Formats: sequence, structure tokens, C-alpha cells
Amino acid sequence: MVWTLVAVIVGSFVYITIVLLKYFAFVESTRPRIKKLRGQIETFKESIQSEKKLEMIVRERVGEEQVLLTRAKIAVSDTKQEIKAAQAHEKQLELEKFKQGKDF
Repeated sequence: MVWTLVAVIVGSFVYITIVLLKYFAFVESTRPRIKKLRGQIETFKESIQSEKKLEMIVRERVGEEQVLLTRAKIAVSDTKQEIKAAQAHEKQLELEKFKQGKDF
């Protein structure tokens, strides 16, 4: 019975030693990956900042372009109204000319 307990205790120590060795090997194998990922974090942060700046610039430009588009639409509408007014005036002049031609 004592020999069985000694065998179990020795087996436990061997198992614990094997598990610890595997753990430390795993930790050592993952450290380079972790360092690499930490380096990439900084790169990604810089990329995010540059993308945010670019987005702000684009949003400003879009706002400016929307204002210009609105102004252009207003100008087109005004021009159409002026064309209609000119056509109406031209028609009126033609009618007056036609009436004057009949009087002679």
C-alpha cells in the first residue's frame, strides 16, 4: 500500500513537471507573436488616425460640394424662369408687331 502511494506521488510530480515544461514552452513560443502584435497595434493606431483625418477632409469637401450643388440648382431654376419670361416677352412683342402690321 505504501508503495502504491509513493508511485502515485512520484507520478504526480512527473505529471506536474511535464505540464509546467509544456506551459513554459508555450509561453516562450507565443512571446514573439505577442511582440509582433503589439507592434502592429501602433501601426493600426496610426492608420486609424490617418483614416479619421481623411474622413474629416472628405466630409468637409462633401459639405462644400453640397452647397455648390444647391447653388447650381438655384441658378438653373432662376435661368429657366428667365428663359420663360424672355419667351413670354418675345411672344408679346411678336403679337404687338403683328397687330401693328395689320394697322397699316
